[in-house]
Amino acid sequence: MTWFIHSALIGMLAGSGNSNESFVVADRVGHPTPGPLFNEGDQENNLLDKRTLSRVLRIPVCRSWCGQADKGKGRAGSSTGMLADPKKQKAGETSEQPDPVLVFTEPEIIHILDQAGNVVIGSGRSGRVWAGLIPDGFRGGLSAQQVAVKEYSFRELKTFHLWEIEREHLMKLNHPNIVRLIGYFHDKPHDGQEKKALVLEHVPGGNLKERIFGTEERPEVVPIEWDKRVDILHDVAKAMTYLHEKNLIYRDLKAVNIVLDPEMNAKLVDFGATIDGPRPPNTFIQAPETMGTPGYTDPSYRKKGRASIGIDTYSFGVLMLVVLLGRKPISRKGKDLAVKINGKKYKSRALDFLLSKKLRPSPYQPKELQSLIALARRCLRKASKRPSDNEILKEFQDIQALRPARHR
Repeated sequence: MTWFIHSALIGMLAGSGNSNESFVVADRVGHPTPGPLFNEGDQENNLLDKRTLSRVLRIPVCRSWCGQADKGKGRAGSSTGMLADPKKQKAGETSEQPDPVLVFTEPEIIHILDQAGNVVIGSGRSGRVWAGLIPDGFRGGLSAQQVAVKEYSFRELKTFHLWEIEREHLMKLNHPNIVRLIGYFHDKPHDGQEKKALVLEHVPGGNLKERIFGTEERPEVVPIEWDKRVDILHDVAKAMTYLHEKNLIYRDLKAVNIVLDPEMNAKLVDFGATIDGPRPPNTFIQAPETMGTPGYTDPSYRKKGRASIGIDTYSFGVLMLVVLLGRKPISRKGKDLAVKINGKKYKSRALDFLLSKKLRPSPYQPKELQSLIALARRCLRKASKRPSDNEILKEFQDIQALRPARHR
């Protein structure tokens, strides 16, 4: 049984009440740092980058809201901590400053989990993810909302130490297509078990891999309609552009690291592989260990360990093929989709036969599919010939601009 549900602590909830003494708010840090999140529920291979573990930063803490604003205002400086509606936000537009982050006590974490019924909604090598509910009136200025509580298992030493780096990255990121950090909990008693958790925005639509391929429990899936598939990829492209503008290399882009909200807006999660990019005049950095997932990772990077923004572009090209064609990045026979799509057999195939059997009955736009497959192939070229982030965004913007005429 997890440390969250320890019976001796349940009685402490009555004492936690609504006192403002039981929580603090951490300032956001502005200087660059690597960051991480491990892939919950994913069994695919992922290597640990020891370099990121050597750069843990201290967090200044204050006893009140940092950047507090009037209740109910927008994303930046908001005392509500609620995320702006992506539909009301222009493409790529974000607030200058992320929201302040709460520091929760252990009784508060227990109460949040208890309000949601103590339900596990995901698990992975770093620990478990629990459903949580912050009730109305829980803390002054914090609105009622569903959350996801990511518990780090002390038994997993490698991933347990990634908690602080993950927290640092999420504290300085603010984008509608990146999952939001609400707060965290950390306790290191002198004679007890160290405990760590992150409180994240809850995104209830599941991850993209499950929505495309289903799960063992639910193998049958309803195909995502064409326009939504294009929009999801556009959302991911915006998130990646935002990271690259901050000189961050994500390094592990794949369908399982993308979650969907009820309106099918995509959000990027799991920043465990993310590192700082090269500084001019350098065009790449030499990673001490390569990280990524087979089928999605640039073969040159896996071989030489040279990391640049271009390796994310390669992974995005694979992701495009997975989403548009409904095919897995590695086939049952062990062949990479990125290799197959550029082979003679695939290049000569009609569009219908590029699609997986599950997707063939679903309507799609042939010209758009042809254009996007061409873009994916460009992303899979050698690094110097891959498209820029702006070129990728323009392709999606051009497709979306033609939709009104198509739907008349």
